[in-house]
Amino acid sequence: MCVQRDYVSALAGGVAKEMKHTSFVSKHAYVLRLFELVSPVIADDAEDTEESGPPLRVYCPVEGAECYTTLDAAHRAAKHLQIELSHEKIPKGATETKWQKTEVQQLNDFVRNLREVKDGEERFWESEFNGTGLGSKKFQLVVEKVNMCGPRNL
Repeated sequence: MCVQRDYVSALAGGVAKEMKHTSFVSKHAYVLRLFELVSPVIADDAEDTEESGPPLRVYCPVEGAECYTTLDAAHRAAKHLQIELSHEKIPKGATETKWQKTEVQQLNDFVRNLREVKDGEERFWESEFNGTGLGSKKFQLVVEKVNMCGPRNL
């Protein structure tokens, strides 16, 4: 085992006076929330069923990481998750391939637009989309800012 020491000046540990203090550990995190949108069904008679009201949101756990330290990383993860759930791995035809390419371009533009901050305001990902295949489920994907408190394992 070899240890190499680097030589630094006496001023290396100093902090400039005009530098604003930032905490080492962030107080905020950004979380992906995936919901399945289910239409409520009201049964009046045995034969008649009606859909009414806004859809119900059913939480679906996300495979892998769902908590991110930066907003940009959370937006990119939301984009990848939406692509994974809404696009087929092997498109069946030219129309499907073209749709998937344009959808990826639109999602990339959406992420770029979310990065552009105006007046210090953070903007968060929110989208509704259909899963793959005919008659698939409808999903809602949201990025939320959450506060953390207490000790954290660094």
